[in-house]
Amino acid sequence: MSVGTEIYRKTLLTVAGNKAVENLSIRYGKKLAGKFIAGNTLEEALEEIRILNNKGIMATLDHLGEGITRLSEAALYRDEYVRLVEGIARERADSNVSLKPTQMGLALDPEEGYRNIRTVAAQAKLHDLFVRIDMEDSPFTQATLDIVRRLHSEGLHNTGTVLQAYLHRTEEDTRDMIREGIRLRLVKGAYKEPGSVAYQNASEVIHQFKTMIRNHLDQVCTLQLPRMMITSLTGRNNTPRIGESLRMPLNFRCYMVFA
Repeated sequence: MSVGTEIYRKTLLTVAGNKAVENLSIRYGKKLAGKFIAGNTLEEALEEIRILNNKGIMATLDHLGEGITRLSEAALYRDEYVRLVEGIARERADSNVSLKPTQMGLALDPEEGYRNIRTVAAQAKLHDLFVRIDMEDSPFTQATLDIVRRLHSEGLHNTGTVLQAYLHRTEEDTRDMIREGIRLRLVKGAYKEPGSVAYQNASEVIHQFKTMIRNHLDQVCTLQLPRMMITSLTGRNNTPRIGESLRMPLNFRCYMVFA
């Protein structure tokens, strides 16, 4: 990672959660981050998914938002996600959805948050759609894993989660999740965490990321990886193209994440 990239990352982490920055992002986000935002309405998002699908690219759809302050907001997000699921099913789009537990009320009322998440997952299961329970900062790591385990125990196997390589605990969590048959997305991690719970040096994080992947290539699992890591692991000299299919060792299934 270059010095410039590292400074940019630290700046983003510093302003994360700042209300003024949040308001600016809502106002100007589409202009600044059009590459990442499919649209301001469900119809716009579904149209972008259709375009991607026509290129042979599967999508995952998020309704942006986290860190709510009222359970009434969580209920609104729950209902919006049900609309997303219904819209994807109606259009027969090749897409799943991702949601954040705090967006559903985890930090305010864990049980109510779980019920909201379960409602979305149950509706998605009716349409054979997958729901990714996103990982947030470390105070919510264990609660998020517990939510996914509970969903699976109730027969909602159409759910999975995300693990962050920079956390010290992630190697053990990865082993456990794979053993339990839970689908994973592995990322480096993007929250500002203390040294007591996370690696601080970028090279250490990347090393840990690669080590974890290689340690689990002999497992039957579904794992999503950033494109740069696929380039490294496959020994290629060039970055995989969008829509390109790659063969990985043994029973390892690989999904490239193009954000």
